[in-house]
Amino acid sequence: MSSANAEQSSGATEPSSGGAVEQTIRDAEDEVDAEAKQPLGYCDWASATWDFVSPILEFFLPITLTYLVLSLILRPSHVRPRVDAAELIRFNLANATSTLHYDIAVDLSIRNWHKHLSARYLDLTAVAWYGGARLGTTVHTLPLFIQRPKSSKVVHAVFRGRAAHLDPAVAEVFGRDAADGSFGVRVTVSSTFMYTILFEKPVYYYRHECDIRFPVLRNGTPSTALLSATDSVCNATDR
Repeated sequence: MSSANAEQSSGATEPSSGGAVEQTIRDAEDEVDAEAKQPLGYCDWASATWDFVSPILEFFLPITLTYLVLSLILRPSHVRPRVDAAELIRFNLANATSTLHYDIAVDLSIRNWHKHLSARYLDLTAVAWYGGARLGTTVHTLPLFIQRPKSSKVVHAVFRGRAAHLDPAVAEVFGRDAADGSFGVRVTVSSTFMYTILFEKPVYYYRHECDIRFPVLRNGTPSTALLSATDSVCNATDR
């Protein structure tokens, strides 16, 4: 009799125990759902954002730093031409027509100062000026080339022709220079060149002004410019 009662008692308590477990599971699920519905705080947002950004930074940061370091080491150096020699063959002004007849030859030395990178010239032109007036309407196109690191290239520019209907101010400059014994001619050199740095090919633009002083012609003899180490270097301007 007691054994039967014990079995009945055990059977009666099992449903009660199972119901308590199920209730505990439901309570835990409700708590999880309640927490999921609550808005994230600042710290939670920061943590979630960092978890998203961190793998991206780990991938791109070393590549970016490597590129910046190499760009600083291999960055282009300033390319500056200089006048090696210049000759004034003809330079006379016809006052009646305000026409200047000229014949000028200039040797320009262009140097790539970079120690590691070669420069590929895409465009290289030269224009002659006198008294603020441009000599001729055409641009003298210089030969294009690829320049190796720490090397120089000499290009020859010839300006020959006449500039008609000049401003009276140019005639005044000519008369003053003739009285002083020398003519000042400016040659502007415009260059477009490209370096290859890693996977990029940046293009650079420069314009240089080369001021040359020629003695006045005597008896039709060509006049050679007297160039010092300072005067022969052309100055860079914005392009």
